[in-house]
Formats: sequence, structure tokens, C-alpha cells
Amino acid sequence: MRKTILAALICGVSVMAVACGGGNAAGNGNTPAGGGNAATAGGGGEAAKSDAFALYKKKGRTWLTKSTVKMEGMDPMVTYSKSEVVDVTDKSAKVKMWTLDKDQKPMAGMEAGTEMEIKFETPAATGDTTAKPAEPKKETVKVEAGEFECYMSENAGTKSWSSVEFPGLPVKMEGATMTMELVKFDK
Repeated sequence: MRKTILAALICGVSVMAVACGGGNAAGNGNTPAGGGNAATAGGGGEAAKSDAFALYKKKGRTWLTKSTVKMEGMDPMVTYSKSEVVDVTDKSAKVKMWTLDKDQKPMAGMEAGTEMEIKFETPAATGDTTAKPAEPKKETVKVEAGEFECYMSENAGTKSWSSVEFPGLPVKMEGATMTMELVKFDK
């Protein structure tokens, strides 16, 4: 039961790291990949200079995150999430993700991993694009995988750091009951 709950939590966090929060690979129209903003993405500013899909453009690139969940009355639960770029074309990349146990072995039923496609498209901006949002907060973060310049965001008491150079790469997360850290990255 604990493994099922944990697997569901970790899968949810892994998907969120890629699809939203501090690591939105495709952007949402108002926020470019990596937590920048429409003003910097559209014309000017540092975020406009980076490639929103740089993380996914190298076949064979891998990264590994370690998540620790603490629940009252239970020992901390440690899992890992491994991602690998398995194919790259001019228009998209295929990324395979695995949920691993504390010994970095695939969890039961998850040996095959989950594959998803990242399309190299940024949706058109919607809403009021004349407003100039605040610049995202940048911090240099040191984790087991190294030191990264990151965008930091905070939502509902959870702080998230995502790479500036590789938008979509989750570097660190701190919440009330969970932490996540990038432990390996094949640049």
C-alpha cells in the first residue's frame, strides 16, 4: 500500500516537474519554459536568449532526481526519477521516465518506464500581453549534481528551482512533507 501511494506521488511530481511549476517545457503562452515571463520571452531580457527546449535536444541526455517524502509516524520514503532523451527530431523529442526505488531499481510494474513526446512549439500568447510582469527571481543552487543558476518560484509553501540554461530541468524542490534534488545530470 505504501509503495502504491508513494509511486503515485512520485509519478505526479515527475510529471509536474516536466509539465508545470518551475519546469514548463512548452510554456503556457504567458510563461516561457523554465519559469521566465512573457516580457522576457517575447523580446528582450535574458530568458529570450535561451533555448526553451535545450534540455531535450541531445539524444542520450539523462538526469536523475531524488525525492524524499516524510509522513508523520512513518520512516522517510526515498524514490528516484530517471529521465532520458531517447529520440530527437527537428520538431520534437521523446523522453522516457522511470520511477525507481531507494536502491535505484525500477519499481514493480514500472520497469518499462513511461515515454512522452516534447514538441518544440511554444503556444501563442493569450490574454493581455502588454502588461510587463516582474522578472523571475534567480538564485544559484548547489545540489549533488552540481551548481546551477536557477529560477526560483514559490507556490502554496513549496519552493521550486529550475535551471536557467536548461528550461524544464528540475533542480530542487522544498515543501512541508517532500524534498526533491537533482543528483545526476548528463550535460
